[in-house]
Amino acid sequence: ICLKSSDSVWADLPVTLIRGREKGPTLTVAAGIREGGFYAAASLLQLRRELKTEKLKGNLIIIPDADVLHYSGRSSQSSSLRISHLSDAFPGSARGTAAELIADFISTSVFDATDVFLELNGCDSGSDPIAFMCYYDNPEFMQQTMLAYRLSEASGLGTILSYTYPLSSGEPSKCAVWYSS
Repeated sequence: ICLKSSDSVWADLPVTLIRGREKGPTLTVAAGIREGGFYAAASLLQLRRELKTEKLKGNLIIIPDADVLHYSGRSSQSSSLRISHLSDAFPGSARGTAAELIADFISTSVFDATDVFLELNGCDSGSDPIAFMCYYDNPEFMQQTMLAYRLSEASGLGTILSYTYPLSSGEPSKCAVWYSS
């Protein structure tokens, strides 16, 4: 998808939409929102190649690489890039930098079309001594929090962490975290 603001700032965002044979929920899986997403992006590209679409119920949106560092050199305002990775740009702006355009698109168009949003992160892969899964524990959205927990359990990783969700009701997301009411 080529995103362009009215100020002629633009950014390309690789997105794949896979529609399942049957209706069902929409799962979005993204990588590259935080630094160190190379291995996560590679995993999503492999998932896209190996997925058996005839067995899919619902839709799958894959954003294999939202790494803002790839876009900074192609933005007409690259010298004004004020962030180190895309997560810092949320909730984004339709009139901002390339990173803010991408964050705005994810915050509005992708979140609106998504039932479950998962972010894969390599965490600079070599820096973490163990593989782990992490989800936000938001008491305002217990159903979604329990779903995030069950998805974390299903990952098969031995270590699962939960973070307390720090935003109050109605406050815009400051990173790629999404809950549907």
